[in-house]
Amino acid sequence: AADKHRKWWGWFRAKWFHIANVVALMVTILVTGSRGAALAAMMSFLIIIAKSKRKILLFSLVAITVFGLWSTMPESAKERFRIMGTEEDYTGQNRIELWRCGMEMALDKPIFGVGMDNFLPSIQRYHCAGAEVPHNIFILAVSEMGFPGLIIFVIVIIQAFGSNRKVRKILQSADRDPFLWNLSHG
Repeated sequence: AADKHRKWWGWFRAKWFHIANVVALMVTILVTGSRGAALAAMMSFLIIIAKSKRKILLFSLVAITVFGLWSTMPESAKERFRIMGTEEDYTGQNRIELWRCGMEMALDKPIFGVGMDNFLPSIQRYHCAGAEVPHNIFILAVSEMGFPGLIIFVIVIIQAFGSNRKVRKILQSADRDPFLWNLSHG
């Protein structure tokens, strides 16, 4: 009976942990108006729906959530979504310029890059508009550390996914705690 209680409690904690994270994510997107986070959340929801046994229920919940968020979102945030990808989208156009600049840095200094934390100081040398980071970790890595640094960075990311997969296998072979099992899936 104690084992059954432990498994039920783990399942309960896992479900509420994920629900709390989704609510926190939605509130954060609502408050910040982050378009990238909203697109990532939508893609995540679509993947979850595709893998779910309860597609209609989940799709309905996502649709209701999106409608609720959109109706409570400030007009300024809605406008940012409406102009996304157009010439009026200053933020998007600025990021594309910063990405171009970062790739120019990488091609100019392919082995060592411009050096760690030197993206911003190097912008003026490469005649780039804006004074912020490119909001793309891979372009930042290749521009600051060169192509060898980018390769090492990608290997570290792949290793992290590999380690997480090993943890899931260990949890699966053991008397798995549903909370830890779900947590290992991110």
